Amino acid sequence: MLTKKERAERFSVCQKAICKALKKMGLTYKKTLRHPKADENT
Repeated sequence: MLTKKERAERFSVCQKAICKALKKMGLTYKKTLRHPKADENT
């Protein structure tokens, strides 16, 4: 998954444009309770 910054760089737009577009589409970022890479050893 790309971050907002990576998406902005890829499409040559500012991060604010990415935020507005995601909001318009009804997509949001949610915090994860656990980091997926931290659980690799369990």
